[in-house]
Amino acid sequence: MEDGTPNPAQRTIIQAQSNDRVKLNVGGKLFETTVSTLRSGGPDSLLSVLSNRTNSSSSDPVFIDRDPEIFSSLLSLLRSNRLPSTTNPRFSNPELIDEAIYYGIESQLRSALAPSQLTGIDLSLFTTIRPSSDGVVTDFNAVDNDGSVWVAHGGQVSVYDWSLTHSETIRTHLDYITSIKKIGPDLVAVGSEFESGLHFYNLANSRRVGSVEWTDPTDPRIYKAKVNAIIDSPDSVFAAFECQHRENVVLCIDKCTMKAVSELGRQNGNSAKSTVVGKLTFLPEINALTGVSVTAGAFGYSGYVRLWDPRSGDVVWETNEPGSCRSSRFGDSFADVDFDLEDLNMFKICSKSGDLAVADLRKLSEDPWVYLEEKNPCMRNAGGGSSSLIHCYRKQVFAGRGGELEVWSRMAEKGSGDVEESERVVLHEGLYRRNYMDKVEDAERGIVKKIEGAGDRLFVTREDAEGIEVWQSSQFSGCSNSCIRGSMTTLIVFLLESMRKKEISYSTMEGLVIRHFDGCKADLVVCDGAPDVTGLHDMDEFVQSQVILAGLTIVTHILKKGGKFIAKIFRGKDTSLLYCQLKLFFTEVTFAKPKSSRNSSIEAFAVGENYSPPEGFNEKDLHRFLEKVGSLSGSEELDCSSGWLEGPNKVYIPFLACGDLSGYDSDRSYPLPKAADGIYQCLDPVQPPIAPPYKRALEMKKASSQGINNLDKLSLGP
Repeated sequence: MEDGTPNPAQRTIIQAQSNDRVKLNVGGKLFETTVSTLRSGGPDSLLSVLSNRTNSSSSDPVFIDRDPEIFSSLLSLLRSNRLPSTTNPRFSNPELIDEAIYYGIESQLRSALAPSQLTGIDLSLFTTIRPSSDGVVTDFNAVDNDGSVWVAHGGQVSVYDWSLTHSETIRTHLDYITSIKKIGPDLVAVGSEFESGLHFYNLANSRRVGSVEWTDPTDPRIYKAKVNAIIDSPDSVFAAFECQHRENVVLCIDKCTMKAVSELGRQNGNSAKSTVVGKLTFLPEINALTGVSVTAGAFGYSGYVRLWDPRSGDVVWETNEPGSCRSSRFGDSFADVDFDLEDLNMFKICSKSGDLAVADLRKLSEDPWVYLEEKNPCMRNAGGGSSSLIHCYRKQVFAGRGGELEVWSRMAEKGSGDVEESERVVLHEGLYRRNYMDKVEDAERGIVKKIEGAGDRLFVTREDAEGIEVWQSSQFSGCSNSCIRGSMTTLIVFLLESMRKKEISYSTMEGLVIRHFDGCKADLVVCDGAPDVTGLHDMDEFVQSQVILAGLTIVTHILKKGGKFIAKIFRGKDTSLLYCQLKLFFTEVTFAKPKSSRNSSIEAFAVGENYSPPEGFNEKDLHRFLEKVGSLSGSEELDCSSGWLEGPNKVYIPFLACGDLSGYDSDRSYPLPKAADGIYQCLDPVQPPIAPPYKRALEMKKASSQGINNLDKLSLGP
């Protein structure tokens, strides 16, 4: 309408827009958000129910007696599916989970806290799970479907949930648990190589709900059988038992009745080909049970691999080493065997050569192995050993050789028009490539004892070492995780030294660093702006400004607004100029020298706080500006009258400025200016020189050279 009064249709739109906003009073702090944000937690969440108050006539905000600071983080999670970078240092995972459960948005929080997809070549040590008592882990079971870890330490069983938070601990009647397997939501099966029987515990009520003993009324030797391995299927539990006389068997136990229903592979154990099974694996896709036995002795390794049909109890396929492999590999028996459940492949690691071999479970034969070859000569000779083991997870093979960890990743195959044909990858020698996972200091923590993967994490235990190492993909493997995890990202830039040695060009370094962040921003960037490159401080001080400027070309790409920048610098006559340059990008600039630094050192630190680039600043222009400076025709293109340095680009002018000759040089002596009366009065120094102990020695040396005999007449005072 002409008088500005809205018509009925406009009033309806305005009312709908106002109703789309909701006010909540959480712990005395007022929050205002939209209905769509509250409903993004799901229809069953508390916040979704509260969003229906938009249709109510009451204008008072809903009061929720909870922590407002945590609610602020959860509200940000609903808006962007990410937690703010300041959340993790301030609140622990249990605090966040408790609040998320109250609001009914636990699934969204779990998705935000979950690690990125596990990639072996990008793994790093994330944390270590340490039980409060009996810290040395005897065995553990990592559950892939829920990400939990069931830990056996001594005679206790502890459970850690998907967030690696301790849930509960129970004390069993066993003194030393060597095998553990979760077989139900709150049900766990445990066994020991030192005490008989397989025992089932319900952690909900901390009680033993059943046990199974291997007995045979017709054979009196079958008694007090110990458990060596446990695995489960959807309806059964399989356990490998061994008696004192080395008779062994694999029992099939019904999950409902907790009673043994059948026996698989009973044998006397008198030879290496009939020893007890040490590792059990169930293959759900082909409904088969595999058993692996490895024996090490003075003459090397020996063992077998068997595949059973659990329904009939028959052996479907079997291989023994030494004996079943090709003649060129005789004496190089496997030290461990594991199975890739996704691709239905079987892997083994050789005890002598350390080579890795793979076999297709759908094409088993007398000698099905394909030995993988590493093309990199630096990583070719791995060698075997008594402590080699492997584990397959996410179509990758993780190997432990002593204390070292490595991963074998499958090479990307060329695309195929037929999808089904491309999925059937033909095994060949170059299908997998090897990479190290750990550092030298990681390998020094002890010999790797067990490896398991679950929930996109890798869990590793070491002999006689407390706790379980948790490895996961680093925070920079994906942008979402790098923005969620870690409140501070530190990047140390050593540009000039690398360029001087011709190791890497500046443009290559800049591109690598910027791509590494993949659009994410850092809170802190540390730059060595005063490297000891030439050994001549005058020269290094001269090129310092170049290093700082080169570092800023990267900082402007990766440092978020409000971030901090620290650079080591040389104190000199142009320090004030550097201060003015940094002030263009940071609201607060401080030059400081730590107390631990020597007074004679000219090194100091420049700290820029609250990164605030000028309005209209484009970080890409700074790099193009450097390219013009480095070109032969750059001087012609950088004419200030050309208009290139106008507008927001005028911030680059101070970076090209140099100190003139009108200032004083501390390395020169200048004549005193004329006084008004023409007379100068000399004053004693405020702090006179000290009389060091070596001054007497110098005087004595001088006196002896001049032939002075009476040393007492020497004046050695200050």
